[in-house]
Amino acid sequence: MKYKPKMGTDKAVSLPDFISLYSSDPLYHWMGLDNELMYLAAKAGGGQTSIYRHLGDGMERLVRQIFIDEYQLTEEEANWGYVITEDNGTQTHRTLDGRLDLSMIRSTEKAEILADWLNSVKEAQGTQFDLQGAVFEIRQGYKSQDSKRAKGDIVNGSHALNSAYQMFVMVMSMQIPNAVRSRYERSNICVMTGNLQDDGPLTSTYAFFRQVVGYDLAGFFERNSQVFRDQTHAILTSILEAK
Repeated sequence: MKYKPKMGTDKAVSLPDFISLYSSDPLYHWMGLDNELMYLAAKAGGGQTSIYRHLGDGMERLVRQIFIDEYQLTEEEANWGYVITEDNGTQTHRTLDGRLDLSMIRSTEKAEILADWLNSVKEAQGTQFDLQGAVFEIRQGYKSQDSKRAKGDIVNGSHALNSAYQMFVMVMSMQIPNAVRSRYERSNICVMTGNLQDDGPLTSTYAFFRQVVGYDLAGFFERNSQVFRDQTHAILTSILEAK
């Protein structure tokens, strides 16, 4: 709600500062870009991007906390990462957003449900060895076909399988381009989306939570929807104000 565009400068710019900045630039003045609608467009575009980014961050924290609560995990157990040694000898630590490891599940009942699900994953993927667990990259959705991000995910998926983990890209919405989804699936990365009409725990985020984790995530969102909608409306109203 406090977002202001930088308009090509190194700091946030208010509407009066924008008018002064663009009016004093001959080209922008000649072309009529010293118009508050130009400022509003930049504010709205950047604000919208920020909404999606923060929504993704919130989904990541929410899912990991549900794993911690439902499986009685520590923060460390609910996370997974690995180290890459670069050509110049430097080491880079990469992390994924969530992990479920059979050996860390304390409840016998939950461990059995997870084991059955992992066997289904193994069969569906044609994996030639038993899976120790699954790791997750959590996304609110895809608004662009970011090839660099997909490339990084594919590297993550390969390292995950080397550790006997199946990688899932867990999309909370239904927004993912077919080309992106196909690229993941060709690289042995499973994709689940927020499709309420899909009852498959390998392909539906909400079916997975309900049938495997034992938590009604869709119900959580439905119960709190009005709170979320009111907050989103307030944010959008703030973004579109010429202040």
